[in-house]
Amino acid sequence: MMQLEKTMTKTFARRLGHDVLAGIVSGALLMTLLNFQGCKPANTPLPPGAINSFDASSYQTLMTAQAALNTLKQEEPQAPAIKPYLNQAITDYNTAETAWQTYHASGSNSAGLTAALAVLSTDILRIEGLIPSPTRGAKP
Repeated sequence: MMQLEKTMTKTFARRLGHDVLAGIVSGALLMTLLNFQGCKPANTPLPPGAINSFDASSYQTLMTAQAALNTLKQEEPQAPAIKPYLNQAITDYNTAETAWQTYHASGSNSAGLTAALAVLSTDILRIEGLIPSPTRGAKP
């Protein structure tokens, strides 16, 4: 499932512009936050190794963010202005991953993990806004 989402993220971002990528990342963060608040999909089995649904959705959000960052790295040569923001997003990804590893190992500090994922999502959306999209400004 994760490989499918990575492939879909890259494919959609290239075909439809970066607006789709931003939506995927935002959706993944929203799912994480909803799971944290107690809303969860009906009887969805947890992936192997997950301690709970928040752990699983946080991990999925990290994998989606990683795919987004990999796609954005490919865009950097065409949009060099994103480099400092991309570097910050990578740093914030590492922070979020460390927060997830801590949560996964202990089941504690969900607030810290949620905050780290929110910062990461904001970073990616900021970069998205700096890259000209082929669909923005197009006239029908």
